[in-house]
Amino acid sequence: MVYNKYMNNQTYHTNSSAGLMGREDLPELCQAIIDRIPLDQLLSFKRLLDVGCGYGGISKAYVRRVEPFIGLDEALSRIWLIDSHIACVNRCRRFHFKNVIHADFLSWNPNMNFDVVIGNPPYGSGASLAVKFLNKSFELADEIYFVLPGSIEKPSLLNRVDTGFDTVHNEKLPNDTFPRNIQAVYQHWSKTATPRQKIKTLRTHPDLKFVSREEANVGIGRVGNGSAGYV
Repeated sequence: MVYNKYMNNQTYHTNSSAGLMGREDLPELCQAIIDRIPLDQLLSFKRLLDVGCGYGGISKAYVRRVEPFIGLDEALSRIWLIDSHIACVNRCRRFHFKNVIHADFLSWNPNMNFDVVIGNPPYGSGASLAVKFLNKSFELADEIYFVLPGSIEKPSLLNRVDTGFDTVHNEKLPNDTFPRNIQAVYQHWSKTATPRQKIKTLRTHPDLKFVSREEANVGIGRVGNGSAGYV
């Protein structure tokens, strides 16, 4: 996963047994992210941004796929990598990527746009960071390919995502992709001509009254490792 200031308990590392992306950027998921982009489209991209690049696993997968067609030097020059963890930045630079940026993505304001943003961003508590990284990416490109928490499919979270974009592809990843069976999805988001309609959520119920935490006299844990299932 991503190495940056949002790390600690807010990002997840993949199982090495599953051969997916983690501290050592194991290749299978990285390659799968790239392989799901049609080759002709991938070759047409002149500027690609790898968000929270870690050790550059996704970018390396991109280079491997396009090098036979455009050459190594051109492949390395077409992709930008950004991470706020200096160890990751330095390692990517040693791989000879030409555009490696040490910065906080959410406050980063480049003087350019990109054809596509790819990555496996930090999820955050309640997928809060995943939503922020997604919305920030929409400011920079019309096409986004991300691995995201499964909870991103909840109406309450989807309604916080920029309505100018919609999912073109949504794929549930295997349950063992992350430790503790954390659910994740692979999604392709694209800019739309017609704004996406927000999902209506319940605000009333004939048998229940919606109250604030302070007004409630009984609490039932719904999610999480601590209070779920307890009254």
